[in-house]
Order: sequence, then C-alpha cells, then structure tokens
Amino acid sequence: MGLGRPWVAMSRLPREGPQTPHRAPTLRDFSLRPPSLPGNASRLLLRSSSEANSAVSEDLEKLKQRLPLLDYLRQQNWIARPAGLGPEFVGLCPLHRETRPSFYVNARQNLFYCHGCGQGGDLIRFVELSQHLSFQQSLAYLERQSALPFDPAAVLERAAAFYQQQLGRYPEAVRYLQQRGLRDPALIEELHIGYAPGGSLRHHLVAQGYSFHLLRRVGLLNVQGHDAFYQRLVFPCRRDGRVAQP
Repeated sequence: MGLGRPWVAMSRLPREGPQTPHRAPTLRDFSLRPPSLPGNASRLLLRSSSEANSAVSEDLEKLKQRLPLLDYLRQQNWIARPAGLGPEFVGLCPLHRETRPSFYVNARQNLFYCHGCGQGGDLIRFVELSQHLSFQQSLAYLERQSALPFDPAAVLERAAAFYQQQLGRYPEAVRYLQQRGLRDPALIEELHIGYAPGGSLRHHLVAQGYSFHLLRRVGLLNVQGHDAFYQRLVFPCRRDGRVAQP
C-alpha cells in the first residue's frame, strides 16, 4: 500500500491547440578540446573503465550520475570558483600541494585535469588517486558513498524541486496560473508551486538511484510505473518546511 500523495494537484491544464513542450535553453556543448582540458577529452576517461565490459560500463555511468564529480569534490571540502562562463571550475589540486589553482573540473563532462601534476580522469579515477585504492575498491567505496537510505521525505523533496524547475519551462502552465490570479513570482516560489509535465520525473529520480518500488510507495508513480501526475500544476503540502506525508 502506498503512503499516499503529499500533493495537491490541480486539474489538467486546458488544451490550447497542439502543444510542443518548451525546451529549456542549455549551455553550449563543450567541444572535444575545452580550453582548460588539454588534448582530446575522451583520453581522460578512466583507463580502468575501458577494461570493463559494456554491462559494467552502464553501471558505472549510473553510479557517476548519482554522484557527480563536482558534488563529490565539494563534499570533500574542495573550494572552487567558476573558470569562465562555461561549466568549468578551478581550485587547488587535492592530489598534491600547490599555492596556485591548477585543478580544473568540467561539470558537464564529469572530468578533471590538473595542470600541476598532470593527473586527469573521472570520478572513479580521482578516488583511485586520492584514496590510494584499486579500481574495484574505488567502486565499492563510491557505492557506499552514494547509497540512498529509505527516506520518503528526501524523495518527495527532490520531486518537489523537480516540479518547481519544470514550471518555468512550460509557458502554458504559467499562463494558467496567471488566469487563476497567481501572477506574483515571489508568491509562486513561496508556495513551491510546480508543474508535472509527465513522463520525466521517473527518469530523473531513477537516474539518481531511487528504485521503482520506492517511487511507487510514495505515490510518485502509478501501478503501471508511469508518472502519477501528467500535465498538472502541483502544490506540495508542507509541514515544518518539508513536504509532509498525509
């Protein structure tokens, strides 16, 4: 039995003729030779990953999606600043002592490179170097780091944040709010109003490591495994600042 839905979902938006979902603008894709990552960026992929078979490679990608390189480094108290306008960050190298920042991270490609010591690679390679572990030991270490406890409240918070991000990407949802008298962006943000386009929440949360069973149990997926809300405005019910379960 599910835990119930801690949401108030308004009726489906009225049709305005053929609709094409509005695609949010994205940053310019990095070329294979970004300015701070010398050489072909594909050379910086983990040497150990190339030795794994395709099935293992898929698991590796899921692991790195759950725990992006930049997030892991920040958990390790790495201090960085943006390097230009793209998704690159620079800071002191965690792998050797230095006084001038030479350690670059490309957040989009999940790669690092240090101009000081010449080391580069992805998250697993960084753990190998920083923790002095083998490839298999690094995998086990990261699996423990990225393990997600059964915390329905945390899942609901991520879902609410996802719905909020989607609202601005669908002009028809914003127009509908305005027609209902909600025009103040500050009030909309304060109420944590979001929009569920349907078909994308499941992919978003599964990529972060949450199971279908958990998502169904908290009411985010229906019995068929599809998003519970489709083309609906969503008002999360909150108690003490968190999404509350009924």
